Amino acid sequence: MPDHVNAAIDAAYDATYRTEVTASAGKVSWTDPELRHLTLCFVGEAEPGPVAERAAQVLRGFGPRSLTVGSPATMLNPTALVLPVTGADAVGTALRAAFAGVGPAATAFSGHVTVGRLRRGVQVPLPERELSVSWTADEVTLVASHRGPGQATYEVVERFALEG
Repeated sequence: MPDHVNAAIDAAYDATYRTEVTASAGKVSWTDPELRHLTLCFVGEAEPGPVAERAAQVLRGFGPRSLTVGSPATMLNPTALVLPVTGADAVGTALRAAFAGVGPAATAFSGHVTVGRLRRGVQVPLPERELSVSWTADEVTLVASHRGPGQATYEVVERFALEG
């Protein structure tokens, strides 16, 4: 995630916002800026080699994309607080089609940046914030996510240039 995008997210979803959400939700694990990334699709447990091969085939047809992180923050599932990202729908749709049957079904999935994780089952009112920050993405990164105590860690498996 480019520095100017992280700075805009931090400005919009600042300490005041985090205090308001934490007061309602209890413990919230806020995503460190250096760990933020755009998620286009989620494959789940799979061997990296075949996933990388499919991704390479699909991504050959795509050039750089103009992306925008916006607002409002929403709950993607019972635990993930996310920001919507526009401009990557075609890439995400193509990848999800290529990985159909490989991982969990994601019929209503859309590109997003995870900014925090809440305890499962906590209902929280989300204060409104305005955010719209853009950048041009010239690559897609295949990332393995490792969950454990504390924040998830991410391992870059492969990078694919968007040159199509």
